[in-house]
Amino acid sequence: MRALRRWTVFLVASFLMMTGPARADVAPPSSTDYSVTVDGINVKIFLYNSGSYTSPCIKVQSGTYSLVREDVATKEVMLLPVVCEKDANDRPYMVDYCVPEGVYRYGLLRPMTCAQYHGTAKVGPMTPCTDPRKLAPKKTSTKPPWDGKATNRTDCAYNEGDETGCAVSGTATSAAQVGAGLLLVLILAWLRRR
Repeated sequence: MRALRRWTVFLVASFLMMTGPARADVAPPSSTDYSVTVDGINVKIFLYNSGSYTSPCIKVQSGTYSLVREDVATKEVMLLPVVCEKDANDRPYMVDYCVPEGVYRYGLLRPMTCAQYHGTAKVGPMTPCTDPRKLAPKKTSTKPPWDGKATNRTDCAYNEGDETGCAVSGTATSAAQVGAGLLLVLILAWLRRR
């Protein structure tokens, strides 16, 4: 009977070690990327996230996220009222109307995870323009999130080396490890009764 107990303990302990580190239930993050185009003196900002152009535009328009424009030369940052329009392919985009001549960075004040910080646009000389927005862009003293950053991408909240896109943690306990531990306790209790 003692030999049976030893073998049972050995087999369950081996199973516990084979399960390896637990994997958190984290889906691979989506990438958020900017596509900024200049149409005369109007700038179109396409923001693609989670397989959709719609979601970011709606989130910015609703106030969940704020869109800013930074003048590359002066570092002046403007908080932009957002208007969402659609292109010929029915893809929504945000528009910054009547932009003065210069080079600008467009991005969210609070960037999304695993995202580009900004897109860049070079606007030519000013021409007569009517801004249809009810609110004008307003200057803000808040620094954009890309200020002082070496790259144009936020950190991804997952382990890029793991092909499944799941976070790997050596301290978390998987369901298999918990189940094997409970099985060991039950088997030992059963064997003790015999």
